[in-house]
Amino acid sequence: MKLPSLRNIERVIKMVPLVKEILPNNGDSGLLEIIKNKEDALHDKKAEICKLREKISELEKANAALLDAFENQTWMLDKKQQELDGERR
Repeated sequence: MKLPSLRNIERVIKMVPLVKEILPNNGDSGLLEIIKNKEDALHDKKAEICKLREKISELEKANAALLDAFENQTWMLDKKQQELDGERR
């Protein structure tokens, strides 16, 4: 039989108070409710972050398209200006 290492035993001993706090006692259902509410709020925030990331991605794509259109229009205006300058001479 393999015995656990001293390091593993120390880890378990350090975790016991944490586990004891999480486990419900007879009248400790309030803690579980608080944890559930916090998990629900965390899930809502993560969903909101996901939606905002999608919106940012859409806006970046729209911005790139507008920038391309602007550069194209600027190039066309420069070309037309060069043609007009050439006709005046």
